[in-house]
Amino acid sequence: MMHVLKRIAVPGEHKLITSIEVGQTARRNYAYRVLWKGGPPSMWFEGFPTSDSAEKAGLAWV
Repeated sequence: MMHVLKRIAVPGEHKLITSIEVGQTARRNYAYRVLWKGGPPSMWFEGFPTSDSAEKAGLAWV
């Protein structure tokens, strides 16, 4: 079962994601980065923003 990413884990806390940008890599694969209140955008992660790809990228999801 896949869940859409809604939060990002940062040391010691969880921050609510305000938006997710989805794009494509140079190899035409899906990629995404997350934006949250009070912080710069994350780096780009390859894949689609679901629980499976988030876990591979080391992000927490709920």
